[in-house]
Amino acid sequence: MFKRNKNTAPDITKLSNQRKKIVFWQRIRFLGKQLLAQPVFQALLYPVFCGLVIILIFLVALIKYPNSGAAQTPAPITAPTAAVKPATKNPNAQTQCKINAYIMRLNNFNFAQGSFFIDTWLYANCNQPNALDFKSVYFPNAKDYKITYTSTAKVEEGTYVIANLQGTFEQNWDLRNYPFDRHKLQLFFEPSENVNDNSLVYESDMKYSKIHPDINLEDGWKITSFNVKSGSSHYISNFGDPRIKTDDFYFPKLMITFDIQRNSYMSFFKLTAGVYVTFAICLLCIFFDVSQNDLFTASLSLLVGCLFAVFVNLQVAQSMFGQVEEITLVDQIHIATMLFILFVGALQTFFHMLYKGEKKKNILRIERLVLGTILAVYVLMNIIFIAYAFMAG
Repeated sequence: MFKRNKNTAPDITKLSNQRKKIVFWQRIRFLGKQLLAQPVFQALLYPVFCGLVIILIFLVALIKYPNSGAAQTPAPITAPTAAVKPATKNPNAQTQCKINAYIMRLNNFNFAQGSFFIDTWLYANCNQPNALDFKSVYFPNAKDYKITYTSTAKVEEGTYVIANLQGTFEQNWDLRNYPFDRHKLQLFFEPSENVNDNSLVYESDMKYSKIHPDINLEDGWKITSFNVKSGSSHYISNFGDPRIKTDDFYFPKLMITFDIQRNSYMSFFKLTAGVYVTFAICLLCIFFDVSQNDLFTASLSLLVGCLFAVFVNLQVAQSMFGQVEEITLVDQIHIATMLFILFVGALQTFFHMLYKGEKKKNILRIERLVLGTILAVYVLMNIIFIAYAFMAG
């Protein structure tokens, strides 16, 4: 007698779950077709789509052309220098100084005043006595500095010079991707006397140029590159010096540069948390029954309050940066949020007018769909902004 194998028996539970899934998706498809067939939805679909596309184009343009129509932040005035050429070792030069730097502090990054502070030791090996005095060199991009210590020792026919430099130097901060930004800091010095690069040569000594392991560095930053480089500054004047026979003059020059990077997630959270909370409150307005005049008025009042809160938060953020003409990441997020709040206000007004001629159930469906669309587009915009700033730095 044939016996049915238990393993071949149909699983009633699985079949039941499959039927439920099929019925569920059939119902979703039916509701979607029913919603698309509504005249009010067809009338609303085009303006909503166009509005979101316009916002998308505008915000993408902020990323691609962040400086359009804005004045460029002028670079700090450092010296009447027309050009800089790399240093070439001149064997006929009377004096040669090989210079290295040891960095102790790099902090007090001031965006509003465009400056940073550095504390460094400078060491020079010169082939001539009394060849270099750090107290008499010229720092073109210094706002304020002092040589706190200096020492000179005779070494064979030359001299070994030590000095400690502490000062505030100018920096043109590029804050478009703040707080995921990268910068190149630089300080440099030249002789204060009319000594050209044929009679005096600065040579960089990277072998002994170091950053202290326990450097006092600004919180949230890290140094990605450090370099000491020699060069020459080209001046298009002889300064009326009768000893100089040409109008071109080259000063020896030594540059100390740092590449720094910051990924400050906490700063980003502090600057944008209020904006995102405000936008979440803005989305709650879509749940208001705007068919009632009182709730419609309350919804618009709340949206105006959200708009004002975002604007105030933007002003507070800008006060941290000082005068910045470029559109920053923080600006992009605030501007996008304000545009979306205005868009929600326009939709609420449109829905309020539609309630007079349509069924309430149909309008509620459309409102929920619009809510999801706005939220998805807003989240996508913020992901694009933040990812671009993080990669571009």
